[in-house]
Amino acid sequence: MIRRFYTSRDIEALSADGSVLAVGADDVVTPSAMEAAARRGVQVERGDGRDATPPLAVEPSAAVPDSESGTQSGEVILTAFGRNRPWVLAEISNAIAQQCGNVLDISQRIVRDYFSLVLIVDIAEIGTDFATFKQDLEALSRESDYRVSVQHENVFRAMHRV
Repeated sequence: MIRRFYTSRDIEALSADGSVLAVGADDVVTPSAMEAAARRGVQVERGDGRDATPPLAVEPSAAVPDSESGTQSGEVILTAFGRNRPWVLAEISNAIAQQCGNVLDISQRIVRDYFSLVLIVDIAEIGTDFATFKQDLEALSRESDYRVSVQHENVFRAMHRV
């Protein structure tokens, strides 16, 4: 079953003040979506009565702006590792598409019941800053399922320079 991924854009599409967004038991509501809901007076409720906050705490990180224009540019490296199951790649690529990211390259490997995934994603067209993009994608991580990590390409290259 595919988990629905709710972002701040979904919240902004709702009418303000008093609206209720009912989400499924396995759906992911990103931290930025929860902030947008609080700002707009939208109540987020799960069908099973659990708290709608994301399952894992996601640390925000600094944006990496383009040095000349001050806008987001470049590429990010997204990695995901965990237990293999149907629809994992679809969940991750759907979340990237909802943020207007563009997958440029992909490498996936499945070994028995586990998968590893590396994506290079162009973030030039995302509607948010890098920190929000990173936070929203990493919110897909589930302790007993899979873990997502997002790094800006500049940081990745600096870390792996010989």
